Amino acid sequence: EEVGHCAWCGQAGAYRWCARCRTVAFCGAACQHAHWPLHRRECGRGCLRKPKHAKPAKVQSVPLGLQLDRVVAWWFSSLP
Repeated sequence: EEVGHCAWCGQAGAYRWCARCRTVAFCGAACQHAHWPLHRRECGRGCLRKPKHAKPAKVQSVPLGLQLDRVVAWWFSSLP
């Protein structure tokens, strides 16, 4: 788990990251709450979001045979 410096008090060992943008760390809920009025202006706007767990994109695949059938049907339908 990543550890940084608290964005509010500067203490080393901050482990609680902003759940929205994951770019700033805090040593606890009190510091996170106190820093929110300042951080809310930049949070999510221009921040490089760091995903908690990267999930692969869902791709709906079509079997190759079905794809070829569609291409062949299109080809024959376009012939005079």
